Amino acid sequence: MIDERCKDTIFSELYETYYDKVYASVYPIMRNAHLAEEVTQDSFLKAYKKLHYISDYGKVGAWLKTLAKRTAIDTLRKEQKVVFTEFDESYMHGSSNCVDDYQRQIELHLRVAEVQAEARQLRENLRQVFLLKYKRDLKENEIAEHLKLSQAAVKSRVYRARETVKENLLRQEA
Repeated sequence: MIDERCKDTIFSELYETYYDKVYASVYPIMRNAHLAEEVTQDSFLKAYKKLHYISDYGKVGAWLKTLAKRTAIDTLRKEQKVVFTEFDESYMHGSSNCVDDYQRQIELHLRVAEVQAEARQLRENLRQVFLLKYKRDLKENEIAEHLKLSQAAVKSRVYRARETVKENLLRQEA
């Protein structure tokens, strides 16, 4: 067990070292600077409470970012519930399809944020083709031309990036 002074010192170092990185991983999910700051603070509070569980400080950065992303997604889900319950009941009675569409839009937004967060964790060569393919909607031959790669290399990288993102998302859901 870590004594309190040592715990505070370790936490201070972690906070100073990783605050910007954690914030940067949360901001794209929250899309709001104030909310991203709140989520970052909440994440560090959770980390402080679980500091005694850390056995490999070499992996603490990845652990903090994962903790923060999950906290961000949980925050969005909580907001979704609040917004949904505040939804005007008279409007809800008018069309249940509208409510379903609204629910689907929020779920889609959350899923897109999760995919974007995972894409940012990819190695540079995979992230680059993944973003060109799915964010800028370029065809594989256009990506190959842009990056001066063969189409086979682009196709392979797109596949590896997509599989890596999918595996990471499935691992998080488990």
